[in-house]
Amino acid sequence: MEFVYGLLCSPSFSLFLITYHSQALTTIDPIRAREDPVIVKNLPHYRAKKALEAEVMKLDPPPRPEKWGELDLPLNSSSWTEEDLKKPEKFYEMTVLLNAQREMADKMLDAQWEAKWRQEKVEEEAKEMVDFLKSASHSYVSGVIIEPMT
Repeated sequence: MEFVYGLLCSPSFSLFLITYHSQALTTIDPIRAREDPVIVKNLPHYRAKKALEAEVMKLDPPPRPEKWGELDLPLNSSSWTEEDLKKPEKFYEMTVLLNAQREMADKMLDAQWEAKWRQEKVEEEAKEMVDFLKSASHSYVSGVIIEPMT
């Protein structure tokens, strides 16, 4: 029993479990593996990226452009015959179904637009931060920073 307890508490066994877990998760679900803090190798980068994503999530995306994206909708007015449209209940059914289909399509396109905009915004902000850090690391402050008090 002591051997098993000693094995479970050993750092090498813990490392083995983490390695096995990361390999298994990477194989099963690579997207989640990239987001799992146990598997992520560069924790400061991971934390900075998550903080930036949280800041971008607070922003309101601009409205979707009018002609952005198009879905191939299964129903259209030609799905009903002219005889069907002469009946008020069929015409009402067509109107309700087409309106509901359009609303669902608009919601899907809005969600796609928002996700795309947020991803581009994160990438843009990250690039700006990297450029700023690169320029700051290559520059230096010239002149006197603190002037003596007279």
